[in-house]
Amino acid sequence: MNFQQIRQTARRRSLRVSSVAVAVIAASTLTAASVGAVPTSTNTYYVGTTADDAGTAMPATCAMHTNKTCTLRDAIVTANTDGLGSIDTIVFTSLPSYSTVTLNSANGPLSVTDTGTLKIMGSGAEDTYISGGHATRVITTSASDLRISNLGIENGFWLGSTGGGGIYNTGSLTLTNVNVEGNVTAGSSTYGGGVYSAGSLSVNGGEFSTNSANTCGGAFYIRSGPSPSLNKVNILHNVSDCGGGVYNYSGVTLSITNSTIAFNYARDYDDGGGIEQHGTLYLTNDTLANNTSTEYGGALANENGATSYLQNVTVDGNNALQAAGGIYNNHSGNLYVRGSILEGNTVYGNVPSQCFGYGPTTSQGYNVVTHDSDANCNFHAPGDRTNALDQYHGALGSYGGATQTIPIILGSPAILLEPHALCPSTDQRGVARPSNCDAGAFELAPSKSSLACGSVVGRAPGVVTISGCTPANATAKSATGSMSVLSSGGGTLTWHPSNKATVVSVSWTSPGKGACGTGRSEFDVAGVVTASSASNAHYFDKVSGRICVNNATSTVALVTGTKLQL
Repeated sequence: MNFQQIRQTARRRSLRVSSVAVAVIAASTLTAASVGAVPTSTNTYYVGTTADDAGTAMPATCAMHTNKTCTLRDAIVTANTDGLGSIDTIVFTSLPSYSTVTLNSANGPLSVTDTGTLKIMGSGAEDTYISGGHATRVITTSASDLRISNLGIENGFWLGSTGGGGIYNTGSLTLTNVNVEGNVTAGSSTYGGGVYSAGSLSVNGGEFSTNSANTCGGAFYIRSGPSPSLNKVNILHNVSDCGGGVYNYSGVTLSITNSTIAFNYARDYDDGGGIEQHGTLYLTNDTLANNTSTEYGGALANENGATSYLQNVTVDGNNALQAAGGIYNNHSGNLYVRGSILEGNTVYGNVPSQCFGYGPTTSQGYNVVTHDSDANCNFHAPGDRTNALDQYHGALGSYGGATQTIPIILGSPAILLEPHALCPSTDQRGVARPSNCDAGAFELAPSKSSLACGSVVGRAPGVVTISGCTPANATAKSATGSMSVLSSGGGTLTWHPSNKATVVSVSWTSPGKGACGTGRSEFDVAGVVTASSASNAHYFDKVSGRICVNNATSTVALVTGTKLQL
């Protein structure tokens, strides 16, 4: 074979190989297109110093877990530029357990533009802090998928347009166990002292406190975005002109669940000490307490064109200067309330004011509303308890779970008020709700053991005695009664735990609605222990619950969940 023949043969082989390569590339391109873009890289970058520079460190430096020179800004710049669709993680494990990265205002906010996924993971919300040093916003993000967890963002400052003293978001942002504290927007028309969001926003856990906005939204200003959500957050001690805690813009559907909004302040004669909302708002298992407005709606201002849904929400101790210490519903607003407690809210002069509205308010039943001077929010649906006494609850505090709550106590008309089918599965703390649940965000602790009684003697209006009951020992802290037939309606009920001399004498009063079903009257039960001797008085000392009187047969049944407690 001559040289020319050899060259032609090699060329034919080369063409065959090239054709195969093209086919393989085409096939892989079609496969990638059919299943979505494949990330080009997965990278971890290590912050090695709390200093701040212009973001000029080499990528190889930030990839070394032993480095001492990669700043947080260096790591973010590296993540922004390391490839389309990359999955990047920034950690602070090279720093001491308690560390604060303070930004240099000359460098401006940390700018996140990553087109893939970027995770910034601190060592704890009270261990790792990023501070604006009272001189610059902390984070500006347009990232495709920014996830920040287990750190604090504090002391940010923004003087320019829009807002966001701590965070300004136009991308997709997830915050998990992040504390946003002490951030400020100043100047005219600046919003969202803590967070300004005009993108996707999901918040799970964390505390948003002592933030201040010159205009609206002390902690959060939700300007736009697909269904933003706040879950298990404390929103405390924030200040702005409107929406001291949260401001929700028109057209936005915001969900707040298992959260507490308390001690926030709307100044300058404006609305919504806790929340001012203009879009659609879903509140479930939330506590709104001790917020103040200098105009309308100490806890919540539902403005013109807005729609708010409240499910098992506790609204307590809020204040407004003009009207609606608790909830304000403006002229064309729509307000729906179910299974909630409105108590202890006032207007100027300490005048009771639970709810005031010009727009349509729809009670969906099973609400507890204490004395109300406004009395125009139409809480007259089945199960509603109006003009209830404001005395059956504790103070706002930590009673388990991620957020602060207000506990109800024995004797509260909220106990077992709401039918099971309408109840959330848990309360704000994550405590399971029984067959019939308590109104409001707090479920009185379920019993620790069951109650069985062997004998029922007597008929009302005389004394009815239930005896042979178990448990009857000092270790049984509570019991739940679910007996079927006790007696005819009205009068006094007496428990004899086991064969002991201790008795629980109970009277029933306050006709209610809803929990007992058709053809039955419903009564609240409350009482205290009486004992023949002091040695027996420790078994059961309180009872609270509900009984149902069958109007046709004059028999009485205890509603499941009726509680006996030490």
